[in-house]
Amino acid sequence: MKNRVYWWALTALWCLVIFFQSGKNADASDANSLFIVDLINNTLISVFGSQAGVLSNFVVRKAAHFIEYLILGVLFFKSWFTGEKLRQGVALAFLSGVIYSISDEIHQIFVPGRTGKLIDVVIDSTGLVMGLLLITLAVLWKRSHYKVSRCPPGH
Repeated sequence: MKNRVYWWALTALWCLVIFFQSGKNADASDANSLFIVDLINNTLISVFGSQAGVLSNFVVRKAAHFIEYLILGVLFFKSWFTGEKLRQGVALAFLSGVIYSISDEIHQIFVPGRTGKLIDVVIDSTGLVMGLLLITLAVLWKRSHYKVSRCPPGH
């Protein structure tokens, strides 16, 4: 029980991080993105020279959506999954993440200079799927590894 409370607390905390990021007005949000864009572009140029491609603000913003929800997918899975029903844990995590993504885009409609976009829900959902795929593979690997290591020698 303590383990589930821990994962739900982390999930709620991550949802708050997403909520506060989405609650920033357009200028503050752009400033955050441009800082990351400049950091990445300057690093690419210093490592690979002036021929290095540069990332746009658009790419960084969409990658942020993907990564935020990849993490959220893992956290929702760890919160819902009881160790028994893998499909149920994945389904509940995905549904929770999509609902949160939709609510996040609705939230952004009320933030000055921001809009809610269906494409962001699609990107968020893609991040959720990737996070759920990774955690599912980890659970399946752990189950198969555990079963193999628990077999007596010669079986």
